[in-house]
Amino acid sequence: MEAAASHHAVAQPWQKVGQSLLSTTACILAVDMGIGALAYLAAWIVRMQIRLPLVQDLLPQERWDAVGHPWILFPLSQAFLIFVFGLYDDLRQTRSRELVGQIFIACFLQVLALTSSFYLTNEVFPRTVIVLFGGFNLAGLLVWRFYVRARLQEGVRRVLVISEKVSAAVKLVEEINQNPGAGIEVVGIAAGNGEGETLPSTIQHLGQVSECSEIVSRYQIDEIIFASQRSWKDEVLNSLSQIQAERPLRIAILPSVYEIVIGRLRHINLQDSPLIEVRRNPREPFARFAKRVFDIGTSSIGLVLSAPFFLVVSILILATSRGSVFYLQDRVGLAGREFRLIKFRTMVRNAEQSGEQFAERNDPRVTGVGAVLRRFRMDELPQLINVLMGDMSLVGPRPERPRFANDFTERVPGYNERHKVKPGITGLAQVRGYYHTAAENKLKYDLAYIYNYSFSLDLIIILETIKVVLRGKGS
Repeated sequence: MEAAASHHAVAQPWQKVGQSLLSTTACILAVDMGIGALAYLAAWIVRMQIRLPLVQDLLPQERWDAVGHPWILFPLSQAFLIFVFGLYDDLRQTRSRELVGQIFIACFLQVLALTSSFYLTNEVFPRTVIVLFGGFNLAGLLVWRFYVRARLQEGVRRVLVISEKVSAAVKLVEEINQNPGAGIEVVGIAAGNGEGETLPSTIQHLGQVSECSEIVSRYQIDEIIFASQRSWKDEVLNSLSQIQAERPLRIAILPSVYEIVIGRLRHINLQDSPLIEVRRNPREPFARFAKRVFDIGTSSIGLVLSAPFFLVVSILILATSRGSVFYLQDRVGLAGREFRLIKFRTMVRNAEQSGEQFAERNDPRVTGVGAVLRRFRMDELPQLINVLMGDMSLVGPRPERPRFANDFTERVPGYNERHKVKPGITGLAQVRGYYHTAAENKLKYDLAYIYNYSFSLDLIIILETIKVVLRGKGS
């Protein structure tokens, strides 16, 4: 028994290392590339060594040197299609049927893309090799993804939630428990003194905040999550939000040790005291210029390429419902200024005669064509015109209507912070959140984008948006 326990104690860290690697996109991508390369080589070997049904003869080995191999298109299509179908996401909650379907469609489209490339370039290539490659690649990816999912499902992170107030900790724990397949086990909370507050029977109060070190050791905690609550600093930042949108201010803090270690922030020295500058956003001159150049170039190309689509959609809208093709709507943009947002009309005419209201699931006001456009977010495409005019950017917080923006400003602390930058066609809240995500949580996504802005982050969000659009999902 002692030997078995000792072996388990030694093996457990290695098991955690393996699970950590399997949750890393770079590791999974590397294996995907290896599977694709082996599938490609195996297809050639089988075709050259085995006489297959419906083919006349063995493939001469000389054909390998005579064929132009798609070494560039092959890995790009492999990675892109796997990404589009969400196979680099956390697969623990993905059902087996969905996983098989996603991998099958990704492999089928890759075979279709390779075949099309040979056809368009008039390259001679053995068709049976492509078919064999598709089959081998499908089998390899299925085995690999099911293995990854099984290993991740074995790993559970033991979490301790810490908060000054019990109510804040309980709220976070309840939110975590709504997602039981995420691989998180909330062991309990450390918050306040626990006196005079009623806890749900499913949540255990393990001690006070001052006892965290002992709790971590006693319960073998793997991860700590701080549950924050509203403070006087939130109130001050909220009161400064509108001023900052119109007149950018530098804001810095004299940090505690906790505030230094929680993130990568810009440091400033004031005499002998280290300050941290918390204002970092894409309104800095060079970042603003680069972002605008990218917006103009991309929106111009996008409008040219989508011109045929605009024509087809316009005809469908006019043929299926009364009203105009486009719908103009007042939205709140940079520094709280209003502008007219352009969309394809997806609702019946005079849909808001009774006043402004949020769209709902299965909204009866949405037309048949409009439902398809909304599902794949194609109704947003005319906003490329807003980007070209300078009212919007490709990436940024989604602009709200004036009435809703005023309501959120009154009840959501810090909401005006999102008006420091131009609104976007897509944003972090759109690719990470859901349609019914609370305004408070969407704001956190928006602020995370604003204060961690980089050009590479914009590219990642655009790629994530393509995935959401092609899969017909998202907020």
